[in-house]
Amino acid sequence: MNFPIIFLLTLILGCWSQQEEVPTVEISGKHVSKIGRTIDLECSTRNAGNFPVMWKKLGSDPSGWDAVFLSTGSNIILRDSRFSIKVSNDETTYKLKIKDANLHDSGKYQCAVVVSMTKAYSKVVEVVVKDATPEITKITQDLEISVGDSVDLQCSTENAGDYALIWRKGIVVISVNDILVLRDPRISVKNDHSADSSSVSTLSIKESNVGDSGTYECLVSAPDQLVKNVSLTVLLPKTTITPILADPLDSVESVSTKDAPDAQSDVEDATETANVTPIADSEHDDQA
Repeated sequence: MNFPIIFLLTLILGCWSQQEEVPTVEISGKHVSKIGRTIDLECSTRNAGNFPVMWKKLGSDPSGWDAVFLSTGSNIILRDSRFSIKVSNDETTYKLKIKDANLHDSGKYQCAVVVSMTKAYSKVVEVVVKDATPEITKITQDLEISVGDSVDLQCSTENAGDYALIWRKGIVVISVNDILVLRDPRISVKNDHSADSSSVSTLSIKESNVGDSGTYECLVSAPDQLVKNVSLTVLLPKTTITPILADPLDSVESVSTKDAPDAQSDVEDATETANVTPIADSEHDDQA
């Protein structure tokens, strides 16, 4: 077999092997979302060539007759402004985006490389959209601070929506949303909201005093009222007892005063001894 024939066979086999490379599809994993959020589904393909890549939402019938076609290539088929498709420059990645998700968007979504009327290579991803139930996700842990310190108490929530977020201490309402109810120039409140329906409320106290000690409540006024607490303790400064050292002169004077009675006693004893007249000598003089 000569070289031209070998070359021709190699070329034919190479072309045949390229034609036999089947398309492959990879898809993002199960997606769980909440009402109002955005869902991003990604489909990556290989060897798709010029075959169309389609997104569709599967129905309940196994035959697929009730499936809803969403897109083909870079074109959206479904007339719903919440849906959009983005294709990478090399036409291998197809991203389906669903904005403002609702409960009806739950289900199985299929990305397929359609080779013929009867053949396609596909993968399926499940989407679950949950009701957006309000919840308090986090609150500052109990704190101990010193008098004069400043402190921030934070309360994080999700899906609070239009429900009021209230800070209170006992029966005293401190704030409602961004409105400060308690008239105290040391206290302020700030609420930060993000696009994913989460928010953080910060209650700030400056120049704290012992009266600020107590239990603070973060409350969401949903039908099922949500409450979480944080305890704040404001401590008085620790007092240090410094021993007072005595003056050395005071010590000497103290010692002299202490020894004075003993010295006086010695003098008195000596005086008494000097004034005593021996009895024997006195009698001898009278007899003479």
